Order: sequence, then structure tokens, then C-alpha cells
Amino acid sequence: MKDLIKKLLREGLLSEKSIDDISIKDFNKREILSQWMLSNPESVYEKFKYEIQDDYYLSPEEKDEIMDMDYDDIHDLPRFKKWLDYEIESVIEDSIYNIKSYIKNGLITVWRDMTVTDEWLKALPTTGARLGRYWSFEEDAAEAHWGGSESNRIKIQTTVPETYIDWQQTITANIDPAIGEDEKEITLFKNTPIKIDRLMVNGKVIDISNIKSKVFKV
Repeated sequence: MKDLIKKLLREGLLSEKSIDDISIKDFNKREILSQWMLSNPESVYEKFKYEIQDDYYLSPEEKDEIMDMDYDDIHDLPRFKKWLDYEIESVIEDSIYNIKSYIKNGLITVWRDMTVTDEWLKALPTTGARLGRYWSFEEDAAEAHWGGSESNRIKIQTTVPETYIDWQQTITANIDPAIGEDEKEITLFKNTPIKIDRLMVNGKVIDISNIKSKVFKV
């Protein structure tokens, strides 16, 4: 496995960045703003309205005026643009701080829910099944989306070094007002090697002694 990791590092498919290496300068605030306005603009405007209630520089009359504005008028306010720039930086810093609390000695435990067929499960010990890049750093946040023929819901647990994580993508997903707080997403780099620490099938923990040492890719 060490040789595989060295190969992936050489090919640029893994990073050597820990979360401590990540800062505001690693993010494109303009792109984040565009994504927010595409995914859930109403939540952005409503949060601005909510937070200006504590702005001591505004009179009660000014606050009432903003509360009565429609979204287009708010969007053109210099005060809104200034707030938005601060808001993006603030949620990035909060997200980094929050996820950092889940990392112990450079490692983080993550979970992924999937729906799979009986055939997929039977072949798991012998095939090179890919387990997916998108995980959750809280077990209850991992959620599978049912497909057509899959009859089994599985939950995979693994522990990975923090340097296996695409931190820019992870933080950007976690600050998205549409999905961030619900999914608590961790994005692993493509081809990241992992081992399964625990496997649940339809709510029951199963014996994984036959795959305990098997290396999978995401």
C-alpha cells in the first residue's frame, strides 16, 4: 500500500496538505458566491436580513427599510456586498475549525452509505470495486440514494490520513447553504487507497475478516 501511495503522490492524485495548510487564499470567493446564488440564493438574502438586526451602525428605520426590500434591491446594496465578502471568509474559517475537531493524530474516520445489489456484495472480496469519493465525517449524515435494482443498503466505515482529503472541495461543499450542514461531506482524491474498518448491511454489522486487509480505491 505504501508503494501505491507514493505512486499516487507522484502522479498528483493525492495531496500532502493537512487541514492546517488550508487558508482563505486557497478559495476563489467569486466562484463560491456564484455557486451560492445558483444553489440557494434565498437563504443568503435571508441570512443577511437576519444578521443586520444586530448591526449597531444601522438605525431601526434603516433596518426596517432593508427588511422590506426585495432580493434584487438587496443584491445592489454596498452593505450587502461587504457583508457577503465577510460571510464567505467567516464560514470558510468556521468550517475548517469544525472539521479539524474530528481529526485525531492526522487521521479522520468517515462513513459512506451506498445501495448495492446482492451480486455486488458477493463479489466484494475478489473484485476491485470502487467505493466512491464522497463520504461524511459524521456517521448519521451519511445517506444513500436508492437506485433501481439495488436491494441492499450498506454503510462503510474507514479511517484515512487527512492528506488523502481534497480540502478545497470538502470545505466548499460544507459551506454550501443548500447542502453543507446536512451532508457534512468529506471528498477524497480520486484513486485514494482505503481499507474497510466496518461494514453494515441493511442495519446489521457483518463479518469482514475476508476483506480486512484488502485495499480498495475510491
